[in-house]
Amino acid sequence: MGKIGEPVKCANDGCDTIFIRKTSTEKYCCDECKKDAINRKRREKRHGRSNFTPGVSRCAYCGKEFWQKTKKNIYCCEKCCRRALKRKAAQEKGKEIKTRKPKQQVPEKHIIPKEMFVKRLSNDLFWAHK
Repeated sequence: MGKIGEPVKCANDGCDTIFIRKTSTEKYCCDECKKDAINRKRREKRHGRSNFTPGVSRCAYCGKEFWQKTKKNIYCCEKCCRRALKRKAAQEKGKEIKTRKPKQQVPEKHIIPKEMFVKRLSNDLFWAHK
């Protein structure tokens, strides 16, 4: 460290003041510069670890585009996040992942004309009262 009584430039990036040390570990000219420097370092630690800039990204689960606000934000919604975590847990346990089967479309042969529907309905109502 430095010597007591030695002239030193303030360690705060925004301050150009030269001061004389009162202790061997003193780095800042005043308490305000010390607080400013500590807060700046905390902000850089929180936000400046990477060169991340918010923007459009793709969901890691479904591939849908969404606005990514933070570096950790990799899913478009809570639903995708839960599904991804569930999938990961299942893979770690070695289990097969259960997925819902898509709804099957009704074949056209099961669609009946309106007249036939009305006839069947009236027939069913007739037999229901007997």
